[in-house]
Amino acid sequence: MKNHDSGKTLVLGYFGYRTNQLDGQTIKTRNVYEMLRLAPYCDEVEFFDTESFKESKWNVLNMFLTVWKAQKLIYIPAHNNLKFFFPLIFLLTKIKRIPIAYVVVGGWLADFIKTKKLLTKLLAKVDIILPQTEDLTERLQREYGFKNVMTFPNFRIHDFEPHETEVTNRNLRLVFMARVRKMKGVDVVFETIRAMKLKYGKVLSIDFYGPVFEEDREYFEAQIEAIDEATYKGELDPSIIYKTLSNYDILVLPTKYFTEGFPGSVLDAYISGIPVIVSDWKYAKEFVEHEVSGLIFKWDNQSDFALQLERVHLDRELLQIMKTGARRHSKKYSVNKAMNLLESFFTDKSN
Repeated sequence: MKNHDSGKTLVLGYFGYRTNQLDGQTIKTRNVYEMLRLAPYCDEVEFFDTESFKESKWNVLNMFLTVWKAQKLIYIPAHNNLKFFFPLIFLLTKIKRIPIAYVVVGGWLADFIKTKKLLTKLLAKVDIILPQTEDLTERLQREYGFKNVMTFPNFRIHDFEPHETEVTNRNLRLVFMARVRKMKGVDVVFETIRAMKLKYGKVLSIDFYGPVFEEDREYFEAQIEAIDEATYKGELDPSIIYKTLSNYDILVLPTKYFTEGFPGSVLDAYISGIPVIVSDWKYAKEFVEHEVSGLIFKWDNQSDFALQLERVHLDRELLQIMKTGARRHSKKYSVNKAMNLLESFFTDKSN
């Protein structure tokens, strides 16, 4: 039974529905909205997609009007929305006494507000801030004295159960699923594939999924053309992500974004029953248990990435252990846990 005291909840963020943009920001925003529609304590949920600003600048005014009509606000901004619009959003919510839960996507917030005193003061007064990582939660508490912070990890809404599969000595099937650009490590992947081929021959293949970053398109397409073992499969429909990923042995994400939060592709891999090989970004060890749910290679060290990939090629028992570990780790990020974490925001009578 729904809690009819909760009133109208607005989820404000970049949903990307108009262009079907799929990335960490849009997927997390959509998932929060869908979770609240399922939550027993949330009565009425609507959303505002800030992608609408690209159609008309008048939609900025529509955003403020929509906030004014809400009873509770789930705020999921990217950098520009937080910087330019949040002060006025905060003022509107204070006038109307609308509680705010700020869901943080990525790991950039603590660095972003270092020189922004007004934002820092306002964020200290929102009802709750929900970072994806324990490290960011601790930083916000330690460096800014925030007392309104609680970790809210990434999650997925799904009923997928991967099948147990034996890992044989066949060629490894690798997958990359993220925005296709050098900053996500696609150049590291290509160079490592070349090195592996020189050393071992044709022992692996890789498929790439995701939108291609325009500035890296020429480079990427040239590499796909030149390397027989590499294929670009386009953007993957969310409805078939787990079924598709479960056909691979391991997901690789040699990201060069040191303040990456909790990449959704890592969680998608776990749900699909496959482990990961990732760079040691700032929060990597929170989400990847080395040699249990995947392998972590040294930051900005392509040779170590190659070494970790070689380990999987040569030691299929390790790969089997990590496949089991990946499935176990996926249980930590269930939608029910996410619902439970937000319940107090909706049921607290002081809100």
